[in-house]
Amino acid sequence: MGRLFCALATREGERSTARAFMETCEACDVARTRGAHPCRNLDIGLDIRAHRERSTIDEVYLACNAYKIALTVDTVQDCTPNCPEWSLDASIGQEPEPEAPAAPEPPKPAT
Repeated sequence: MGRLFCALATREGERSTARAFMETCEACDVARTRGAHPCRNLDIGLDIRAHRERSTIDEVYLACNAYKIALTVDTVQDCTPNCPEWSLDASIGQEPEPEAPAAPEPPKPAT
């Protein structure tokens, strides 16, 4: 039952910590959220609470650094390439592949 350091933990305090038990990391869905929204302007932070034999994620903080606004689980769904401030964080995702043009029709045999 080891512990890991969470780079997204927002603070260390009396009950807050950056050290989380592996079970906490396995249950965390931040990686999925980040993978679905790989914009470099999306900022994510976690409030991890330390307990005697476990740790829990008490709060997930989402924000858009470009617009300087807090986001929620619902509004982060708008963080897409359609946003004028969206910018790919290449360390997280890849640009969507453009759709291939339709294949040209083969030439018709001469008759």
